[in-house]
Amino acid sequence: MRCASRSRLCTRAISTSPSSRGPEAETVAATGQCVYGSRTTQAKYLHDAIGSTRGRNPAGACPGCGDAGVRAGLIDILAVTTRGDVRSDVLKELEGQLASLSAFNSRPGVDTQRLKNLTSNLTRLRGDLTSAGSAFLQPLRNSEFLSAIKQRSAIPGGTCEFDLPDYYYWLTQPDEARMRAFSQWLGLLRPMCDAVAELLWLTRQNGRNRQETAKGGTLNITFDRDNPLQLLRISLPASAGLYPEISGSHHRCNIRFLTWNGLTARPTQAETDVTFTLSCCA
Repeated sequence: MRCASRSRLCTRAISTSPSSRGPEAETVAATGQCVYGSRTTQAKYLHDAIGSTRGRNPAGACPGCGDAGVRAGLIDILAVTTRGDVRSDVLKELEGQLASLSAFNSRPGVDTQRLKNLTSNLTRLRGDLTSAGSAFLQPLRNSEFLSAIKQRSAIPGGTCEFDLPDYYYWLTQPDEARMRAFSQWLGLLRPMCDAVAELLWLTRQNGRNRQETAKGGTLNITFDRDNPLQLLRISLPASAGLYPEISGSHHRCNIRFLTWNGLTARPTQAETDVTFTLSCCA
């Protein structure tokens, strides 16, 4: 099956037809082929995960268990963002989207107010990320506190209390003090993550949903080489009891639907045909 992409610009985001940013209900979704680079997408995912984890410490849990998740997320972000200049990648994509949007000013069928709002939002995000400067993550990278935790985390059992006494002392501090630190750390990441979130929304808006069937649980897709896709999305009902596994490259991919067989057995490929929703986002 071929999956041809359309214009790079998110035309659905500026058309006169209604659009929605709401989540898909009752679906299991998988995403692949994101050309913003896995680094920026991973950083955005980790940022969101930290935001939902910080401050959680269920009754009966070990002290700082919620903080440990945030700590691990921050260390992962440092590892992801030190591989190349992710800020430049995001700025380049913002510039590309703004240049594409300018070509739609005089086209019929375009909601000019929506186009104006979208352009203004992208311009603001570009300004925020530019103002942050190329060293916007340097405070995280230079933090001796986080560096020590990162170094010890690479050793199995290396984050024991006697190895990191300052960290465990910090965990005993009032919640308000730790939350202030988390907010400062996450604030450094916000300009980049907000921009990536908007770019991902634009890309998703450019996708057209269609029903596909994976014969015997598998489907091969060939992409248009002249117009590579930016994002591939798969959705199926949660009641199906299946999940997709995506592998491939920018030119083709294979989708397999697997059945979860618990923690002690390997997943198995579905033997029946699987109908699902596919969205190819340019």
